[in-house]
Amino acid sequence: MGWKRDKDVLVPTLLKLLVGHASNQIHIDSRLWKLRDVVNHENGVQGWLDESFERKDELTKSFIKDQKFPVEGSRDTFTPTGSLENMLILWGTTSASFFAFTVFAAVLKVVRG
Repeated sequence: MGWKRDKDVLVPTLLKLLVGHASNQIHIDSRLWKLRDVVNHENGVQGWLDESFERKDELTKSFIKDQKFPVEGSRDTFTPTGSLENMLILWGTTSASFFAFTVFAAVLKVVRG
């Protein structure tokens, strides 16, 4: 997720968005990884995770500087208008992402034994 400042002030949250105290634009970078790419990473799952965090840090720095994510495929910008429909779309997208991550973590735990 990208925001305009490099310090953790005015960081957008779902609560701030729902009560109308968030930015008028929200930028979310999301990707889909295949489980086999994670478990078969040359440096193991920890190596994949380390690379993911490095990529996230670089994206955050780039976003703070340029106010956009680097173009790698398609990007959408969600501009909340304060409508209930848009808030539910954002909530649903965030919930689905969290659910997918939770399922992924559970599957990974089973795979690793």
